[in-house]
Amino acid sequence: MKKLLFGVIIISLLIGAVAFAQVGTDLNDIEKHWAKDYITTLVDKQVIKGYNDGTFRPDNTIKVSEFIKTIVVAVMGEDIGNGSPNWYDSYVNKALELEIIKEGEFEDYNRDITREEITRMIIRGLEETGAEGDTTFSDNSSIGIEFKPYVKKAVELGFINGYAVDNTFRPQNTATRAEASKMLSILVSKLEIANAEPIIISGHEVTTPHPQILPHVRKAIEIFNSVEYGYKEIIYYPESNKIE
Repeated sequence: MKKLLFGVIIISLLIGAVAFAQVGTDLNDIEKHWAKDYITTLVDKQVIKGYNDGTFRPDNTIKVSEFIKTIVVAVMGEDIGNGSPNWYDSYVNKALELEIIKEGEFEDYNRDITREEITRMIIRGLEETGAEGDTTFSDNSSIGIEFKPYVKKAVELGFINGYAVDNTFRPQNTATRAEASKMLSILVSKLEIANAEPIIISGHEVTTPHPQILPHVRKAIEIFNSVEYGYKEIIYYPESNKIE
């Protein structure tokens, strides 16, 4: 009974998480967009917002200042508020403090940001360093030398995979709100996993090749431990990676 109950809780949480990701927002222009799940995740976590008319405009470009704000909110886990005299000053200063950007990298915060620029910021936001060598993109030679290590690392970590039609990265193309949302959503997920306290059962840390399910395992344990069933011990078998 104990094992069955725990399994049912896990399955219910996973199904609920999928449903939540599908429903999480009332934005009216993303229903059939490829980035819908990434966008709804960020909106639900209040990392990014739609417009007052209920749209998100996923294929619009995103400005340097706008992306800096969203990545600071994603990394900090909260909105630090606007600055002055420019609304984005507080976010720029925090991004400098967190070393997501460096002094002098941007002269104009009101221009559109490029794909290679957001890639470098994403990798820094994860506190990772760049990777050595070339990428496998067909336009590898077009990637700025200062950006290439970050682009290569972003590929290794699953942030980007380029355009399927021609295996290009198009580094100097302006990034869209949808493209930025995908990378930010992955960043948020990786940060949540990295910052989470380990799950300890029977004196062993629970490990899995699919760390994205750990938050659901944690929630299931909390629910199970709150149920009055008398004998409530949960046992973890690290050799087989099973929980009973």
